[in-house]
Amino acid sequence: MGIKRIVHLDNCRVFRDFIWPEELHEFARFNLIYGWNGSGKTTISRILRDLELRRTPEIGKVHLLTDNGHIHEDDFSGASAHIRVFNKEFVAENVFPINGEDVSPIFVLGEKNIVKQKELDGYKSKLAETNQSYQKAEEEKMSNNDLFNKHCTNNAKNIKKQLRGPGDHSFANYNKNDYGKMAQKILADGDAKSYRFTDAEHDSLTDQLRANQEDSIDEQVYREPDFVALKDKVASLLSATVISKIIPSLRDDTSTSKWVHRGLELHKNQNIADCLFCGQSLPEQRIAELEQHFNVAYNNVIDSLDKLAKEIKHSSESVSALKIPDSAKFYRHLAEEYGAIRSELERYCDQACAYLRCLTDQVLNKKKHVFEHVSMDTNRLQLPDNNVLDRLKNIIAKHNQSCKEHAASVTKARNMLAHEYVTETLDEFERLQTSVEECNAEIKPLEDRLNDLSAKISNLETKITHHGKPAEDLNDDLHQYLGHKELQLKVQDNGYTIIRNGVLASQLSEGETTAIALLYFLRSLKDHRFDFKNGIVVLDDPVSSLDANALFLAYGFIQNHTMNAGQLFILTHNFTFFRQVRSWFHHIPGQKKPDVRLRPARFYMLNCLSDGGGRYSAIQTLDPLLEHYESDYHYLFACIQRSVSFPESALEANYVLPNMARRLLEAFLSFRQPDVPGGLWSKMKEVDFDKAKKARILRFTNAYSHSDAVMEPEHDPSLLSEAPAVLSNLLELIQTVDPDHYNRMMNLVKQKDESEA
Repeated sequence: MGIKRIVHLDNCRVFRDFIWPEELHEFARFNLIYGWNGSGKTTISRILRDLELRRTPEIGKVHLLTDNGHIHEDDFSGASAHIRVFNKEFVAENVFPINGEDVSPIFVLGEKNIVKQKELDGYKSKLAETNQSYQKAEEEKMSNNDLFNKHCTNNAKNIKKQLRGPGDHSFANYNKNDYGKMAQKILADGDAKSYRFTDAEHDSLTDQLRANQEDSIDEQVYREPDFVALKDKVASLLSATVISKIIPSLRDDTSTSKWVHRGLELHKNQNIADCLFCGQSLPEQRIAELEQHFNVAYNNVIDSLDKLAKEIKHSSESVSALKIPDSAKFYRHLAEEYGAIRSELERYCDQACAYLRCLTDQVLNKKKHVFEHVSMDTNRLQLPDNNVLDRLKNIIAKHNQSCKEHAASVTKARNMLAHEYVTETLDEFERLQTSVEECNAEIKPLEDRLNDLSAKISNLETKITHHGKPAEDLNDDLHQYLGHKELQLKVQDNGYTIIRNGVLASQLSEGETTAIALLYFLRSLKDHRFDFKNGIVVLDDPVSSLDANALFLAYGFIQNHTMNAGQLFILTHNFTFFRQVRSWFHHIPGQKKPDVRLRPARFYMLNCLSDGGGRYSAIQTLDPLLEHYESDYHYLFACIQRSVSFPESALEANYVLPNMARRLLEAFLSFRQPDVPGGLWSKMKEVDFDKAKKARILRFTNAYSHSDAVMEPEHDPSLLSEAPAVLSNLLELIQTVDPDHYNRMMNLVKQKDESEA
């Protein structure tokens, strides 16, 4: 796997929001990145170190493009990149651990044990074949798992949506695991049929689920009339006759008869002798005739008929008083049942009232025919169905019970509906689950075989690998590098111990530390656990703080040990080392091809800029003045000249200029005044130039630069605003001291700018 681009770095220390420019060529096999301290080299090496150790970067967002696809920061833990990174962190963790442990061992395969080596190769071949089968089975398993999980997730979402409702209930957070458990239980119990409901049952459960809490309904206090007893009473009176001396005129005229009968009672009760109507005296004979007509038997029948009529009327009022509840008061799941009951109840009331009216009519008719036998009219007498009264009582009881058990009823309905929904998808669930189980059954023996082969390989490697040979090679490298054998690595069971003159070494110099760390890293590239020819090697400032002689030695070791790496990244701020690597890369076969995309080596630079938000860094193509000339003097001169010709309006852009100015001035004066000892101040004193301008230049460079690091934007803005003017004075000084040199440099910069235009 090779790295093609650092696509995006967001909030990664000095890389605030870096996006790989479209015009910037992708990384090649050999890559040289030049940048001053503080420009982001350490950040890049730490990110690649995180990729090596398969850990998520501590800060920011990272997006890399590799030969195998895109990798984001969250993918680092599962990345399969073969990469080794040399940086300060590597030195601290591997060569000189803080906890005082020995140096980690480097394992190489022994040159002997040829038979075991062949056996090992055979096992590795079988491991590769088995691993291929395993990967294929794992992919199929993952595909089936995805389908199974998608099935569970989608159905869980559907059930959750269908069963949503107010209140805190178990289905409010229903998920795929809940769905899976419910499906498993239904399958295990074998009771799927019990959760398959008719449409009516489903609608009833849905109504229970959606029902609001209703008020209870008062039970009916209703005493049903004894219709049969009333009928029998009426029948008895209808058959009764009165024996008396009948006055035909009164018998045939009911109205007159009632009128006369009432008058007779008034005269008798009030002992009145005269007629209350005409005022004449009533003949005694007439009174006697009337009394014989309206005798005791007659009166008894009339009284009985009147009492019976009142009893029937009272019963009729009782029926009318029966209250039929409003359908809206019942729960929805009872509404349909109550609708049928209500219709029958209304029919009952109509029939009861009609029955009683018929009895009343026959009683009134009998009063007109007291002296006759009257037959009962049964054609109009139809007894009402009183079963509806029990059904009304039962449904009211159901409703009131539902009021008491509302929460439990909703929970039960929700649970039953959930089981119904699961049952509807059970066949697909079982099919997908079986597919997953079959994949697991296929993978298990492959896993066992992989473990067995890995154990055999590990056992053989333990027998035929060792770390003594790398220690010998490292000691040879140290001897060649340091020129003496005082420092050596001694083999221990768990690694190497650094000794000096036979005893444990302590207080190593910075040069010795760098030498051991670098040589150890280069030798570790041959560790059999690292795929060197296909792997990525990264070196971040490997010659930091080395003197000139050590630097060239280090370069030789680096070139010798990394030239065959799958991909190489070298990051440095040391221009001398940069020149050595640049020369090496320029002479790699194919590097002179006209098409840059076909060249094996690429050159980049880290440019540190500033804006209102502070410093930020960017990866750019290496400036041609750095790539084609033997010092960075040309590049510094071009940067200063551009800042004078095209001054930036933003003050933040000037923060990098003082450091550039100091380095340019030091290089120029060192060449022009090789015989003047001391620092910049001493050399400036010997320059024949305007004293005020010299003081201004010295003040600017001394206050705003140090070594080769870019300063943070924390200086006096009023002085930084003078940058264009001070730098103009600096160019004027160079022109005054050496006009020919100045003109040549200006022409060079002009040619370079025109070629890029």
